[in-house]
Amino acid sequence: MKCAVAADKVVPTSTEAENLRFLAQAAIARLEPSALGYVSRRGTVEAGEDWFAAGRIIGRCRRTYDLIPQLARVVGTRNAAALVVYHRQYRDAPCAAEVLDGRTDVPLGTSSHAAQAAALAYEVVDRAAGDLRDLRTTLERFAWNVEHRLPFKSAALAVHVALYLTDLEPLVVDVPAWASMEVRIRRDLDSFLERRAASIRT
Repeated sequence: MKCAVAADKVVPTSTEAENLRFLAQAAIARLEPSALGYVSRRGTVEAGEDWFAAGRIIGRCRRTYDLIPQLARVVGTRNAAALVVYHRQYRDAPCAAEVLDGRTDVPLGTSSHAAQAAALAYEVVDRAAGDLRDLRTTLERFAWNVEHRLPFKSAALAVHVALYLTDLEPLVVDVPAWASMEVRIRRDLDSFLERRAASIRT
């Protein structure tokens, strides 16, 4: 995706704005994590693709020989096959509840990190709506895994979805790991925008 540059700032293009609108809709609808992760990793939504339908299909269909033909009708044959593989990789990784309970971490170098980012965001939002007694530990675990285990784009996805779905700001004031995570994401974002602006000027 390309951005225009105005007054030394990177301005989202119409394509990027559309991708952000899709991400907002996906977060609200709790799009199935592997579907959201696959689209986020690919970087864009193409005309005619119905990823919300794809997420519903993945959620209710367990047999691969049924899954691919159904997915192909809503996102195309190539995406259907790739999404099935990606979904399997995501299902083989530790679940978000185990990560936030401290029983494991997001694996380094995992190929399904964007899907795991979405799942972590959904889980932390659900916990923020429930019993707050253990929420500090949950937020610490979320922030640590986002900072240390997820690449920049997936880390940004996790935080964006979590903050879009609930107001975590008052809850993270005294969470050191959250502050450290935000510093890392801001640093990576600044670096990303500098590279993007430089590439557009040349």
